[in-house]
Amino acid sequence: MRQSKTYMPISTRDLSGMPDISVLESLTQSLALLDAVMSPEWQYRYFSFNPSWDVSLSERMASMRTGSGDEYFLLFSAGAAIMKGFDHESPMSFWTRPQGDVWPGVLDHVPERFAAFLSEPAFNLEDTTFCIWRTASDPAWCHGPVLFPEGDDPDGSEGLLWLLNGNPTAYAKFAHEYFEKDPAVEAIDEVFRHQPLTPELIAALDVDRNFAESLRDALEIGYGLHQNLSQQRPLPCCVAPGAPPVSSPPPAFPVRQSLPSGPRRTGNRRRMGNRR
Repeated sequence: MRQSKTYMPISTRDLSGMPDISVLESLTQSLALLDAVMSPEWQYRYFSFNPSWDVSLSERMASMRTGSGDEYFLLFSAGAAIMKGFDHESPMSFWTRPQGDVWPGVLDHVPERFAAFLSEPAFNLEDTTFCIWRTASDPAWCHGPVLFPEGDDPDGSEGLLWLLNGNPTAYAKFAHEYFEKDPAVEAIDEVFRHQPLTPELIAALDVDRNFAESLRDALEIGYGLHQNLSQQRPLPCCVAPGAPPVSSPPPAFPVRQSLPSGPRRTGNRRRMGNRR
């Protein structure tokens, strides 16, 4: 276990705790893998990661959906990333506005390179209470010129971004409250650091989870993979030496797939954990 550290809350009013782009992408893959281990059924997971959102543009997409209407979508491209989030109960939700539109300033001043993101139907841009972005030339994460209403978390960003500070204890609490599982904090920390997967590591996360199935999930998510250019196929360097092989290759990930809208389980609480 790494030396203890302080994990600061993240919100649009204080983005200093938001990881750099590369660290954030790695973390969102880890969250997707952890949720996959906690729940074999995709529709019950909060976090997902598509490493092949648009292969021609080398775009990857991370998402979080609570099943009660709250969500974020996070698009990674070459040296840049943009996220839009929606908290349907926040003071800045369109539900609170007679016009039914996005709060003024939230989608303003977004760089032109993200124009396609702002017009992508799958991301439900009309359902937006916050938007942040960063490019290679930005020294920090950015957002538009928003005049926030009163409240502790007016756009819901702190309530939706709380696990992006990389705190393994926070994920353990989330897993306990939502999945009713008790993964070892040390094992979560190993996944956050993209350590090779072993049967022992998966068992420490969920003793009942099938290891081969978890490996297939890891391959789909892109956790710990590198590209063998000579064979043009991914090699599972996420698997520890001596681990049993995966019996069959993972299914191909659709490019720019439609996001499923099926039923999602709502946990014991609408928002899991203490975000304050």
